[in-house]
Amino acid sequence: MGHTHWFKDPERDLGTRGITNDAAKLMIWAKTGGRCGACDCSLSMSEKPRRWQIDHVIPVFKGGRTTFANLMPLCGPCHVIKSAPERSEASRNKARTLTGRGLTHPEKDAVIASLRREVDALRAELVAIQETRYGFEARQPRRIPA
Repeated sequence: MGHTHWFKDPERDLGTRGITNDAAKLMIWAKTGGRCGACDCSLSMSEKPRRWQIDHVIPVFKGGRTTFANLMPLCGPCHVIKSAPERSEASRNKARTLTGRGLTHPEKDAVIASLRREVDALRAELVAIQETRYGFEARQPRRIPA
């Protein structure tokens, strides 16, 4: 399938991350005049292997779509510079979503401290209930070590 529909609707979402069609690659390359979208260096369409990448201006993980308007060619070095922090952020977000373990150390410390305060409050509430219900001073439950 060709991507000539982009000429009519550059916001049409292709629904896939990878652009494998040579005509689509040529259109993306040509939209910047064969130059890197970041540093403006010259990019060769004929060089094998191709030393440039097609990149999402707004990353997919931040809601970017695979549209002609949201794609640009980047030289290898610019692609690495732009993509490395995005990959790291995407990994952290995925880890938080899937496992809940993607927190930084200060964030983890804050969560742990909050949970300890909540456990202490629940223990105190339990002691108060036992004192009220049984009419004597209840033994404090064992504290979880820090």
